Order: sequence, then structure tokens, then C-alpha cells
Amino acid sequence: MSDTRAAYILHEVEIFAGDTVVRFDYYMVKCDEPGPAVLVFPIFGGSYSFAKMFANHFAKNGLSCAVIYRKAALVEAETFAELEPPLRQIVLDSRIAVDWLCERAEIDPRRLGAFGISMGGIKSALVKCLEPRIGPAVVALAGGSLADLLARSSEPKIVERREVLVHGERADIAEFRELAETAILTDPLKLACYADPSEIKMFITLFDRTVPTRLQFKLWRGFGRPELSILPFGHYTAVLALPYARWQSLRFFERKFEIRPGAAQANRCRGG
Repeated sequence: MSDTRAAYILHEVEIFAGDTVVRFDYYMVKCDEPGPAVLVFPIFGGSYSFAKMFANHFAKNGLSCAVIYRKAALVEAETFAELEPPLRQIVLDSRIAVDWLCERAEIDPRRLGAFGISMGGIKSALVKCLEPRIGPAVVALAGGSLADLLARSSEPKIVERREVLVHGERADIAEFRELAETAILTDPLKLACYADPSEIKMFITLFDRTVPTRLQFKLWRGFGRPELSILPFGHYTAVLALPYARWQSLRFFERKFEIRPGAAQANRCRGG
């Protein structure tokens, strides 16, 4: 299924790879030559409206996008052993999507990026660390370690899952954190050393309890202090900064993909 827009064509893509099914919305920019593409990861729950808003903005400015659909989440784990597989699946699904993008005639496989906010930011960080074909990455409102995040977040669904796991192991919060730390290997903080800080931009919220601010700064330091924008908001009030984040993210990708601002729309892309 596809939907034709002014500057891009929107396709619904479904890829079957063994036992894995990867689904994403593909915003295909209509260009005269191969151009860049960005994987866009959605927030933890609810609709895909924020991810689609950013993808729409990027595509209108010459960046094809793939909005990756969610699968199982950390908060659905019944045991500590179930915390790691969803994280590995994120990386696997992303690699399948990247494989598909690299085969597209309209995509330059040397210019691929990643973008995400909150849980999407954690996914963007993981993919940046573990998928060498991903260049620039925007990591917004994301933190590490994930064990600390699960132990300290005030997000109701995380609190509920924490109580389930603590009760199941008859553990206190310190033991919970230790068990989660041991179980989770695919953690952006543990993998941050594999990423080039010059290819990362982070957004950090100063008054965040959902992804505690100190954990966001911890990940920023782990990445080697990459480019940073600080937002004077909490996790949910950061919605007020979305226009700024959208503009800054686009400028970051344009710099890293060596696109003059506005040039993609004016010179390369038809119909925009």
C-alpha cells in the first residue's frame, strides 16, 4: 500500500525474514539521484504521531525515512531473563530495515542515520552503536544504564513492571538493579564506546523523572560528550520543545549528510 504526497511517497512495508517480521512506514523522497535515509524510532507507547511528524518533516526536506513499528518491550518482561531479547530484536529488525534500504535505487547506502525520542532514543543509540552502516544519530530524552532506568523511573508502566520483577525474585531495589544489570547486555551505556561522538546529537531534559536527567547525562558522558541541546522541561512537558528539536535535528542531519539547508528540496527533489 502506498500514499502519494507532494515531496514523497508513503509506503507501508512488511519484510519477512525467517521467523521475524519487520514492519515500517517508508517515506520515499522523490529525487533525481540517490539520497540519504533515516531510521525513525517511535516513543514507548501510544500512537506513532511524534515519529510520523518528524519523518514527515525530514522527508519534506529531502531525507527518506523508515518509521519502524514497535514490538515487545522491556515492560512486558515477566522475568529478568526476558529483559535482553527485546533489545537484541531491536537491533536485528533495524539491520533488516537497513538491508532493505541499501537495495533501494533512491537511497545512498553511505548516508544512513537514526533518530528517536525517549524509548526511541534508546533504540537509536543501540543501533548507532551496533550497526556500522548507520552514520549520524539523534538520541533524545534517552539514558543509561537501562538497569538504573528500570530501577529509578517514575513511569507508571515501568514502576508496575519493577514491582512484578521485585516480587518474583523477592528482591529489594538494590538487588533488583544488580539483577537487571546482569541480565541486560544490549545497553547503550555499555556499548557507547563503539560510537563516534562526532556523529551523535543528544537532547537532554533538565527536569525528567521518567528518564532521570542524571541517567541522560550519564549516557552523554559515555558517548564522549557529543553535541548536546539541553531542554528546560520534564519528560512530557518537552512536547513544547518539539519544533525546536525538529529544526535542530534536521540541521544536524543536513550537516552530517553534507546537504546545504533547503538545497535538497530546492535542487534535488521533484514535486516539493
